[in-house]
Amino acid sequence: MDELQYSESKALTSAKKYQMTVHSLELHAKQRENEIQATVDRWYNAGREEGYDEGSVEGFEDGRKAGLKEGLKKGRKQGLKEGFEEGQREERRNAAEKLDKYLATAETERTRRWAQSIYKGAGCSETTLGPSDSESVRCRLDSAVAVALRTQLPLSDDDEEW
Repeated sequence: MDELQYSESKALTSAKKYQMTVHSLELHAKQRENEIQATVDRWYNAGREEGYDEGSVEGFEDGRKAGLKEGLKKGRKQGLKEGFEEGQREERRNAAEKLDKYLATAETERTRRWAQSIYKGAGCSETTLGPSDSESVRCRLDSAVAVALRTQLPLSDDDEEW
């Protein structure tokens, strides 16, 4: 019996020793796992920040290039539109000046009377046409003909002045 009790006590001591070793190894493994997880998290966050910074710079450059391209496209379109409108105004002004010159130097009486009826209304003190009369239409600014000449719109058929 003594021998069995001695064996039992020796086995219990060995079991406790092995349990403490297993417990120590489990704690060490858990601590190592926590350290690995902390390292992975740290590197993940560092990589994420670095990726964000690189992506931000790359995205800014891409956006800048796309914005410049779009801005140039819109600018050209707007410039073309404004240039076309300015060209129309200049050509209308040139045409009005040429018409004024022609009417001022008209050789036929019929042309002179027609020009007088358009540019000089009743009560107008001026009797001769000048080179800028069609541009300003000084005496009959509110007449339908003058408005049509200024705005380049056709007159209606029922307009009495035409």
